[in-house]
Amino acid sequence: MPRGGRREAVRLRPGRSSRQIRESRPGWDLWRDGVIPGDADHPGEQLHQVAARTDAVLDRIRPLLSDGDVAVVAHGHLARVLTVRWLGLDASASRLLGHPHPGTLSFLATEDGQPFISAWNVS
Repeated sequence: MPRGGRREAVRLRPGRSSRQIRESRPGWDLWRDGVIPGDADHPGEQLHQVAARTDAVLDRIRPLLSDGDVAVVAHGHLARVLTVRWLGLDASASRLLGHPHPGTLSFLATEDGQPFISAWNVS
């Protein structure tokens, strides 16, 4: 991402794990149901909003690729959404990718004009 880019993250409701959310909302799924809204300071972000942000990032990145590779640093959930949007899939397809471990690398590329994942969660 060009200098001055924003660091992005998808946040679950502060202080609550996925397991805790499922205790009060059986069957809840982040990729289907989105973030459980918190208070006014932590309203949460719905999946379509995250997809729109990652689409905007990809729109900024694509023109730069003609000059070479571009590095993007992202939170694990955001990396999953960015990857499926790179592939042209709905953001809910993010559930198909394993959560990247901290400090790992993933590589997105194109072959014959078609986007693909060349490596995922590599340490």
